[in-house]
Amino acid sequence: MPQTLLGHAVQFASMNIVLQIAFRISTFILNAVLLRYVSRDVLGIVNVRLTLLYSTVLFLSHEAFRKSCLNPDTLKLWKNNKNLLWLSFPGAILCSFAFGSVWVFLLSVPPKEITSNYSIGVVLTCICCCVEKLAEPMYIAGQALRLVKTKVVIEGLVQVVKVSIFAGLTIFCSASVDPVLGFCFAQLAASSVYFLAYCVVFTRDHRITEGRILGFGDFIPDSSIIHAWKQPNASLTWSFFKQGFMKQLLTEGERYVMTFIPVLSFADQGVFDIVNNLGSLAARFIFLPIEEASHFYFAQSVRRGNESSQVLGKLIRSMMLIGLTIFAFAIPFAEPFLFLYGGAALANSEAPKLLVAHAFYVVFLAINGVTECYSFVCMTKEQLERYNVKLLWISGAFLLASYLLTSWLGSVGFIFANCCNMALRILNSVEVIKKQKLKDNPLDELKPRTVTVALLTIGSFLAYCSKVYIFPRSILIHLLIGASVFLWCIASMGLTTEKDLMLSALGYFFRRHLSGHETKKMQ
Repeated sequence: MPQTLLGHAVQFASMNIVLQIAFRISTFILNAVLLRYVSRDVLGIVNVRLTLLYSTVLFLSHEAFRKSCLNPDTLKLWKNNKNLLWLSFPGAILCSFAFGSVWVFLLSVPPKEITSNYSIGVVLTCICCCVEKLAEPMYIAGQALRLVKTKVVIEGLVQVVKVSIFAGLTIFCSASVDPVLGFCFAQLAASSVYFLAYCVVFTRDHRITEGRILGFGDFIPDSSIIHAWKQPNASLTWSFFKQGFMKQLLTEGERYVMTFIPVLSFADQGVFDIVNNLGSLAARFIFLPIEEASHFYFAQSVRRGNESSQVLGKLIRSMMLIGLTIFAFAIPFAEPFLFLYGGAALANSEAPKLLVAHAFYVVFLAINGVTECYSFVCMTKEQLERYNVKLLWISGAFLLASYLLTSWLGSVGFIFANCCNMALRILNSVEVIKKQKLKDNPLDELKPRTVTVALLTIGSFLAYCSKVYIFPRSILIHLLIGASVFLWCIASMGLTTEKDLMLSALGYFFRRHLSGHETKKMQ
């Protein structure tokens, strides 16, 4: 049984990563299309203001119920859980009314020349949240039944519907449909598909135990719903609900600062969101899989001391090398990339500066990922509890730094605040790793090799010269020169200071390739 649960957990984690990457790609493509048809102000309203309202209402109305009701006894006590889960619907209505009122009456309203349908957009966004909560009991049942593929397919379908309708209305009906309303109509259609898809899934009976079947009728609330708050899970739900406010604040801290403190215009918010999505692609595609694999490895081998410390040292060096390379080549290529992605308007805005700053932040992100993986495995229960308190202070410092740096530097201040946040977390991990008193100190790898830094500096400088003198005349020639310089840098590092890393990476690649080939031959 534990192995089965572990298998389902691994499957869920793997498919969830794929789903998150797919979401990022769809957002990447959608923004590339929309940048050519809508203003940056509209993107700020849609991607920051309305999306924040949507995520806030949904999170606060379902997170506590999901945590308290999803447990080994979910299906055994389905009648009680079902009634408690149905309370998430009136919870969504209350949250929608409360936050919708704040969004309409307390926050700054966009000028009419940008959109005259902001209030209608807020109402439609709140309706979307309520529609999705109608499917909450079915969602929890699906999780308890381990319908992993079903969840991924439904959420993928919802994203396709939303992106397709919004892009279609924006491109083909821009003269007659306000883009803000187009976004809200697309979101409403997607929320309706989400609810209907779960209804279709549970029109078929699902076996719970040998003698029990879960059918569509089991999701209809009964008269005992009025006593739902008296059951044991209700007090747990209330505790999780109170924690949810802080968690949501920390998760969406940047957006709340942008929304409630008028430090950025809607156009600046739109540009920041675009760059943030672009910058996070590296984290999703490169760092996340490495962090997942690292956590699994350290969890199994950290007690073997010397071996795991050597692996940690190589990982730190590898991640720093990746981060520094991204930063070095972001300097000459941020503007050309944004020109290809969003046109001249985006390339001539603050976006290139933001993308370079985000590339600098990626260096911190890369190091923090692997050091936290190791430190979390090493921490005792008491250390973890102390870390949770530290994290609360770090998060408070991040919000304060976001406000101060943004007031001083503009939108780039958010990225530097994130750098400070990651630096504090890295320092905490360094402190934990130092206490392990390892024979081979992996923290020595935090200092990059002088030759590596010199090669990346020369490569960045040569590519930047190409950007200044060649890019205005021919973007293709600039890209070819940049690619040549990049390959020269990688080859030079592979033959000098980073030779052992390159050989390890090549050896791992060929071992996997050969083992996969042998497996196919045996089959």
